[in-house]
Amino acid sequence: TVVADVALIHGAKSKYSPWLRPGNVFHDEIDRQVRRLQLGKVVSFGWSGKSGPPNSLITTVKEHIAVAKKYALEIAAGVTPRNPKNGIAVPLHIIAHSNGGLIASLISQMLDFAAAADDENFFLISAPAKDDVRAQEKNPFKKFNTTIMRCRALIAKAVIEVRAKLRAQKKQPIKIEQLIMLGTPFDPLLYAVNMRVVKKMCFLFSPKDNIQRYFGLTRYPVGNNIVNFRIAIKAPSGGIFFPMH
Repeated sequence: TVVADVALIHGAKSKYSPWLRPGNVFHDEIDRQVRRLQLGKVVSFGWSGKSGPPNSLITTVKEHIAVAKKYALEIAAGVTPRNPKNGIAVPLHIIAHSNGGLIASLISQMLDFAAAADDENFFLISAPAKDDVRAQEKNPFKKFNTTIMRCRALIAKAVIEVRAKLRAQKKQPIKIEQLIMLGTPFDPLLYAVNMRVVKKMCFLFSPKDNIQRYFGLTRYPVGNNIVNFRIAIKAPSGGIFFPMH
C-alpha cells in the first residue's frame, strides 16, 4: 500500500475555516475517503490568510512565497508528510481553496530541483511578453507593469533559492500525486503549476465565482493530466445554479 497524506490549504482570510478541522462535514468526508483508500492521514497547511486587497500585490506575493517555502522544505525534509514506517517523504495529495491554490503552485515550482539548468529557464520566463502587458493594463489589480516584474523576480529568486538548497541536500525527486484546486483565482502571469512535479491536476471552477474570475480566467489551460470541472448544483426545486466563492 502506498502511504500518502492529503494536505488541505485554505485561502485568503480563512485561517480559522472550519473545513480544515475534524468535525466539519467536508473535512470528515475527505478523512473517511483517505482511510478507505489507505492514503495515510489528512493534514492542514495553515498560514496567515493575509492575501489580496487591501494588501498590495507585492505584499500578497511575499506572503505566498514565505508559506510555500516553509511547506516545500518541510515536504522535502519528510516532516510533512512522512511515512510512519521509515520517516521519509511520501507521495502527497493537495486540496487547495482560493489563494491556497496559488501557494500550492509555488510549492510545485520549488520542488522541481532535479536539474540546475531549469533554474536559468525559470528566470528567462519571468519577463513578461508584450501580450501579457496589454492584458495587465485591463486589470485594475495590476496597475503597473513594473509591479508585475518585481513580483516575478521575487518568485523566481525564492524558487531558485529553495531548489538550490534541496539540491545541496541531495534530496530525492519529490512528486505531488494530485493537486485539486477549488475556486483558485489563477493568474498565469505569476503562478503556474509545475506539471513535472504534479502528476495530475483537477481545477474546479464556477462561472458565478467572482473571486475566481478576478484575473479573467476561470479555466486552467488544458494539458496532459490537467482536467477542468465546472461545478453546478441541482436545487430542490429542480433548477441548476452555480455556487459562489
